[in-house]
Amino acid sequence: SQMARHNSSTLVAGEMLQIASSHMAASFGSILVKCLVIGLVIIALIWCYRLFSSSSSSSQKPSSDSSPVGRQRREPDFSQSQVAPIPILCQRYVVPSSESHFSVDMNEVMDPSKSSFAINSASGTKLLEASLSEGRMLSITPVNSKDPEVMLRASSGTADPVMLTITDGRGAYSGKISAGPAGTGVILYHMQRSCASIFADNVSSFSMRVHPLLDETKSQTVASTVRKGNTLKIQVSMNYDGCLFLGCLLGIIVLEPALMQLAAS
Repeated sequence: SQMARHNSSTLVAGEMLQIASSHMAASFGSILVKCLVIGLVIIALIWCYRLFSSSSSSSQKPSSDSSPVGRQRREPDFSQSQVAPIPILCQRYVVPSSESHFSVDMNEVMDPSKSSFAINSASGTKLLEASLSEGRMLSITPVNSKDPEVMLRASSGTADPVMLTITDGRGAYSGKISAGPAGTGVILYHMQRSCASIFADNVSSFSMRVHPLLDETKSQTVASTVRKGNTLKIQVSMNYDGCLFLGCLLGIIVLEPALMQLAAS
């Protein structure tokens, strides 16, 4: 009978051990599943956070093209063998010791009933006269003279490229202003060689600037315009032809405003 009791106790103990083992296995499996689920949730949260952070930083990053003034313009890249110095057509308007300052009244410039307007010094003295004539031509002539110093002619037809042809007072070809190769903006040419780039910082206020293309001077602004009320002020650096730049910048405004749009794009 003692042997029977022992066997019975052993059998009960074995069953209990088996039940406990199965419960432990089930409990371990449940814990493992929970751990896997928690791990997947954590990975998903990390992935979502990184995705959100990346999209937020992209949307908050300021665009370099947000405004014409703040825009980072790509400087035209021309081979120096193809670049020429900016020419001098009117030696008497080259000042070796200081900048030249001119001004025009924009009410006169934009008045379609007027065929001419005065170009004044910084103090208001009339120095030159800009005249518009048939054939879409602009002439810059000194006061008390009938002979122009520089002339610019616009394209003759809508099918022609947008361009200004530059001649000296005698009508001899000097160069042109036109769109440069793709991505280089508006270029001033002397004969057939590029010599300066023209940028428009603000089309509505006629704000422009000119930079030479020669490596040793390309960081300089050699001519610029800025509008103050009804007055447009034109500034030209020393040792550069003030009359040439007056013709170029006023020619863009009066004859070919599409070039200003190109210079701003």
